[in-house]
Amino acid sequence: MLKKIVLSLAIVFTSLSFVMQPITANAAWGVFTPDWTAIQADAAQVSADALVISAQAAETMNMAQAIMSTETDADVLASAQQIYTLAAQVETDANAIAVTADDINARINGSEGTTLQLSQDILAMAGDIGTMADRILVTEGEIGVMADRIVTSENLISSSSLLMAQDMASLTIASTELTAEIINLSSDMMHQLGS
Repeated sequence: MLKKIVLSLAIVFTSLSFVMQPITANAAWGVFTPDWTAIQADAAQVSADALVISAQAAETMNMAQAIMSTETDADVLASAQQIYTLAAQVETDANAIAVTADDINARINGSEGTTLQLSQDILAMAGDIGTMADRILVTEGEIGVMADRIVTSENLISSSSLLMAQDMASLTIASTELTAEIINLSSDMMHQLGS
């Protein structure tokens, strides 16, 4: 009986020696060394893109305000008000994304010996950036719908608000492209952190 136990243990340990490999840098239980330079570059680009989106949202708000101050058609006024509200939300979210991305860089710059906690914090922040960017994407789609409604209404009324609505639609397309880039960069940061 003792011989069987010893033999079984020998087989198990021999099998384990073939299965067990040295712990690699990417293993969840090993030493984790993310590429902080790449993460900082992504965060800096996210911040820059978010600030551009914020500026575009502010411009959209100004155009919506201009439409509201010159139009009398109830449908156009309602659409312009909705665009103004949605653009304000985009501006708020974009500014929050920029602050979060800047915070990521500040934390990386100030990190000495806190790599694991820093990785977890940045992973959470990158997830927050992705969530806010998704919300911006949805909001931008709604702005595009409202701008299209203004265009439809203005085809029957006048050309001044029509041009502004077309400009808003163009800004929405540009913002959507930047938002998609932010989402990709956020995913890239999360990938570099090993999630």
